[in-house]
Amino acid sequence: DRRAAVKHYEAGKSAKRAGEFERAQQLLHQAAQLDPQWGAPRLELAAVLRTIGAETEQRRSLLRKTRQLLPKNPRVHYESALFKRHCGERQAAIDHLKRALDLRRDYDEAHFALAQLTEEIGQYEQALALYTSFLATHRHHAGAYFGIAECARHLNKPAEEERALLHLVRLAPRNPIGYLRMARFYRRMGVSGRAQEFMAIANSLVKREAPRQMRPLLRSIK
Repeated sequence: DRRAAVKHYEAGKSAKRAGEFERAQQLLHQAAQLDPQWGAPRLELAAVLRTIGAETEQRRSLLRKTRQLLPKNPRVHYESALFKRHCGERQAAIDHLKRALDLRRDYDEAHFALAQLTEEIGQYEQALALYTSFLATHRHHAGAYFGIAECARHLNKPAEEERALLHLVRLAPRNPIGYLRMARFYRRMGVSGRAQEFMAIANSLVKREAPRQMRPLLRSIK
């Protein structure tokens, strides 16, 4: 019954937006049961399970079925990529992200995730190009500058690394991660004065900020 399924589906999405994840699961599961050939409730339920970090096997099953029902939906491939990444299947995740971008060229989340995964598997030149193209439309994205800096470090491109790090601290002036990363860069370059200067700023921010606010931009400093 599509009408009843839609009613449960919309209620489930509302519950998800409100952070009522248990209720959202129940409603979306009911929607999927009411209309087994409708992929949307399964996709939304898989996203809920990802958000709460639960039910890995159920999420795998939901995504497999949803790909059968909605093979040309880019979000299905994006969610599948996030699941594969969670399972450590990086190449499979990359394949899904590429498929998502084939289906929707302006899928920003997939573009950025592809840059991250490409970096993670050590393809730094390709990752650098992906981060750079991402910045063409997201000039104030701190995470992209962080990624560029990491790729440039691996590729031994200090000028590019320094530029990216300077952008990073300008965009996130109260986050100590950028200053710590700059201190490590200058220490590696043998510029001890600059390294001490940025380390002092990082330390002062760590002391000022509450622990719950001390979140890395995207990942731990390498």
